[in-house]
Amino acid sequence: MISKEVVVKTKEVDELIIGAGLTGLIYGITLLEKKKNVALVEGHIYPGGYATSFVRNKRKYRFDCSQHKITGLSENGNLRDVFKRIDLWDKLDFKYFDELFSIHVQGEYYHIPGNITDIEKYLNEKFPNEKEGLDKFFHDINTIGYQNYMFARMLLGEYQLNRDLLPETRQLQKLTAKQYFQSYFNDDRLIEVLSATAMYLGTHANEANAVYFLHYLYTAFGTRSGYVLGTAQSLSNFLLKEFKDRGGYVSLKDTVHGIDLDEQGDIAQVNSKKHSFITKTVTATCSPNNVMNMLPSFKGKEVFENKLQDLEFGWGHFCVYIITDVDPEELGFTQEEYIFVSDEGDLLTPEEKESDVRYDRLSLSVTNYHKMDPECGKTVQLIVLDHKSDWFELEEEDYLLRKEQIQEQIIKRAYKYFPKLEGHIVYKESSTPRTNKKYTNSPGGSAFGYKISPNDNMRFLSKSPVKGLKFAGTWTSGAGYEAAMCQGFMHAKLSLKNMN
Repeated sequence: MISKEVVVKTKEVDELIIGAGLTGLIYGITLLEKKKNVALVEGHIYPGGYATSFVRNKRKYRFDCSQHKITGLSENGNLRDVFKRIDLWDKLDFKYFDELFSIHVQGEYYHIPGNITDIEKYLNEKFPNEKEGLDKFFHDINTIGYQNYMFARMLLGEYQLNRDLLPETRQLQKLTAKQYFQSYFNDDRLIEVLSATAMYLGTHANEANAVYFLHYLYTAFGTRSGYVLGTAQSLSNFLLKEFKDRGGYVSLKDTVHGIDLDEQGDIAQVNSKKHSFITKTVTATCSPNNVMNMLPSFKGKEVFENKLQDLEFGWGHFCVYIITDVDPEELGFTQEEYIFVSDEGDLLTPEEKESDVRYDRLSLSVTNYHKMDPECGKTVQLIVLDHKSDWFELEEEDYLLRKEQIQEQIIKRAYKYFPKLEGHIVYKESSTPRTNKKYTNSPGGSAFGYKISPNDNMRFLSKSPVKGLKFAGTWTSGAGYEAAMCQGFMHAKLSLKNMN
């Protein structure tokens, strides 16, 4: 069979966006307010990055690729503000969580309400001996967490920095979230309940930066969480349509493989599978490591790459997708989101972290998509954070065997909490960090960008080593749907301001 030769099209644009994830889509939509000749190039066949879904069994089953929870939707939420300012809020229909998650710790469920006032009341009722620590904890969320949540607005000149908070913030930057909780609380159950929520940042509390975690808790507890019906892909498809309707140019299934520089070291051209883009301005929402591989040698490249080496790729995940023969609610899945914390805790030795013990010890997330959106079908997803390990070295046959083995190990773990599930699974499939890498080209199969650990310094990513090149998105700011979209808006607004 003769393969069809791809015709490379030359196109001149004012700016090229690499990556049609949520950051790239919102960045492009915002940029099109004034900058009209904008192109977006994406290697995958679908837009959205990790905010995508896939179908199986003749399109009978649809699965989300990531945990489908969006923060920042209340009146004080940054994402709601972004959607209003780019004329999208009234075009989207969000459904809201009355309960954020049910967390299972040491044999008991803790049902975390959907707003910060009720959460504070609930935790004080459950842990009356921890009132002093809880008062300080919620004060930190509403001060330090809030200030870090407003960082993008500060860069836009819309928030005044409270410098009185900086000394304490600097001290907390040195701690993990787990160490922070242990400094306030004595009850191990409370520490584990709060620590478990780190899963939604793609990390564990024993390695996450405490200030970053307070930022997340302000977001999750205080700005209302919701989702868009039809899985995250419906949101990504909507944003792509808006980008095109406003005049943006899109090329999907078009991988960038090189960026040419002129004699002065400035961007001259970007080469992809289908295009040669003539441009002086590029915004990359993919991994900075990948962008460095696209660039030729230039002065300062090695220094920048050495700084990248100091950053650690974040976790990927092992996800098991399940279809049941009856509504999951009949099998005990009465809530939308669960987190199950191992009785032994998630602090593993280096040897345990590399062994299959991690699939039994690291927290297990369970999402009942049927309760969120019955149109998704009788769908349940089981997720354990995972890392590169040996997934990338295995030959295809060994890889498939190992994937099935871990899939069954995680399903067996789910049976302990949902015994009625056994015998009611009619379809199952799983993904690994290797799957993440295949579809998103994310180094190490990371689903959450770089790890944000104590004392990590990612500020150098705000200034790229090449004129006209900019990094934006969760690789530079931390994980989350809201973070991705707000970063896109903030970078576009700063770009337009500089252009003016």
